[in-house]
Amino acid sequence: MCDVWQLSDVVMCTSSIMHMCSISLDRYTAIRDPLGSRATRRSPATFWLKIGAVWLVSVLIGSPLIVVGVLSPTDLLSDDGQCAIVNAYFLVYGSLAASVMDLFQRSSERRNILPVAIQQDVSSPRR
Repeated sequence: MCDVWQLSDVVMCTSSIMHMCSISLDRYTAIRDPLGSRATRRSPATFWLKIGAVWLVSVLIGSPLIVVGVLSPTDLLSDDGQCAIVNAYFLVYGSLAASVMDLFQRSSERRNILPVAIQQDVSSPRR
């Protein structure tokens, strides 16, 4: 039962991070191309594709935990018998996979959005 709990914890936490990335990316495209992005955001297919992609990435990031649980069940239990991920390799991998991917995505958006925001501010009429 511990392996199921750990897997669901990792997948759901990663999914939460990936959803924030998806929202951030959606807002970036809305600022970059307001009219073009609005047409694609209203499509139900696009909506479900984004949600499916987020959950697929989350499951792929968490899937090595299944292998860890099967090969070495003690890597999912601490010394005092509590349910915890104690496999150092997965702790590093899981943290880097979710957090660093989020960091790179958001920092590239910030770097790319500044010129667009300045251009929109300059071209907007002053009152």
